[in-house]
Amino acid sequence: DRAMTFYQNGEIDSAIITLNGIKGAQDCRVRHILADIYRESGRFADAKRELQDIAGIESQFIANNTARPSWMDPLAIKLELGDT
Repeated sequence: DRAMTFYQNGEIDSAIITLNGIKGAQDCRVRHILADIYRESGRFADAKRELQDIAGIESQFIANNTARPSWMDPLAIKLELGDT
């Protein structure tokens, strides 16, 4: 919530620092939010890195969770990566 408040207030760097501080090795959701923020900020290399990380760990995420959220669709992630 704190990171999103920073983001909504235009404090992009603070949002990124906060999200990176809570990002775990298998944390796809935080990485996805970071990718969105990076992309919207024009930091495409950073967005690409986060999306590649998600693509690399998505099978483990899916195996550990009974429900797959819509943002975790493997094809959608690959499309986002291509767009980025």
